[in-house]
Amino acid sequence: MTRRREISSAIVGAKAASRLNEYTITDIENAINYWRSRQAATDDFAVCPRAWVPADVYGAMIYHQRERVEARNLTPEQNEAIGLALAQKELF
Repeated sequence: MTRRREISSAIVGAKAASRLNEYTITDIENAINYWRSRQAATDDFAVCPRAWVPADVYGAMIYHQRERVEARNLTPEQNEAIGLALAQKELF
């Protein structure tokens, strides 16, 4: 691998790592919208169960006036729902 490719790979890796460490409120909105477009809402809720997970994070961010949330402060279920949605959106 050439030096230029090594540096480029390191930059891409660093960006990916930093995205895994925190989510912006826009990331959370995108995750909610991703799940809403993939699964139907149930009779009991306005959004599907999978979208409810990031919606809960979103509500807390709005309430506490936060623009970002660290992934380490979220539950494994929240990280999975948000991370998977964002990864899938990047593929399209």
